[in-house]
Amino acid sequence: MKTQSPGRALPALGLLLLGCVGCASEPRTITVEVVPGHETGAFQEDPPVARVEVTAAAIEGDVTVSASAAPGGALDFGEIPADRAYTFEVRGLDAGGATVARGRSASGIHLAALSGEVLSLFAQRTGRWSRPPGGLAASRVGAPGAALAERYLILTGGGAAAVSAAAGEVDPARIDAYDIAGWGGSASSGALPRAALSLVVRGDLLLAIDDEGATWTDLVAGQSAEAALPMGLGSFAEVAGGRTIEATDGRSFVVGAARAGEPAEAPGQPSDAVLVVGVDLTLSVARLRHARAGAAAVWVEGVGLVVAGGSAEGAGVEVLGDGATAFL
Repeated sequence: MKTQSPGRALPALGLLLLGCVGCASEPRTITVEVVPGHETGAFQEDPPVARVEVTAAAIEGDVTVSASAAPGGALDFGEIPADRAYTFEVRGLDAGGATVARGRSASGIHLAALSGEVLSLFAQRTGRWSRPPGGLAASRVGAPGAALAERYLILTGGGAAAVSAAAGEVDPARIDAYDIAGWGGSASSGALPRAALSLVVRGDLLLAIDDEGATWTDLVAGQSAEAALPMGLGSFAEVAGGRTIEATDGRSFVVGAARAGEPAEAPGQPSDAVLVVGVDLTLSVARLRHARAGAAAVWVEGVGLVVAGGSAEGAGVEVLGDGATAFL
């Protein structure tokens, strides 16, 4: 069991794992460290955190353990099975017992598979924006992003922001990733076949779209294949740069009307095209009743894909109903 170094306001938590971890003869101790990210004074703000509580729950549902301590203290979960996948939740409580800080790990962390001896958990004040530790490998402007494998935030395409441009060129086809389990960024050693203007993710597959075409890339196998232009779409330029909207049924919509132009905050070229990526990876097209530029788009459960604004002639809102093939 370890304690924090002086000046740190959060506890380190010792977990003693039962079972054979890496075939060691002795149980392995892993330290769970609570970190505040870039807002380093978050736990000292008024009202300050008086007690930190951490709960570890196995996704199998058969193990749940909790421990708490004052900031700067140390606590011990005791012995827990090493062959489970855990989700950790952190709560920072004020003197009255109200939750003023909170954090949660990625789901299903296999402690036995950790390469190091420390598992970091990010916690911040509730009800406000916050920045986790570390950062992406480069700062970009106009780059599409996506969530990958429920663990990584990936960014590609776009151009280098001033802070990154000063350090050298940023390959727009390179993927930068931020790991929400390890709380750090990394850059891929390779590059996608094209510099994406829009992205769609399906498991380990990534669809990169630009004005010239679209490519599926298997990020695990390292293989790529061109996507065929779906019937009814003149070219991928009709949707390239459009926002990707995820539906709860597993479909994705790349909305050409919801793309930015130059400068980044200006609306892009008007478009009535929406690329629909099915659960089975098939591509199809839906058309808005009016071409729009700088529109907003969102999926509303029980309603469907809602596209609003961006046209002086059309209705304020158009809706592609759940299961429908045409906008109303």
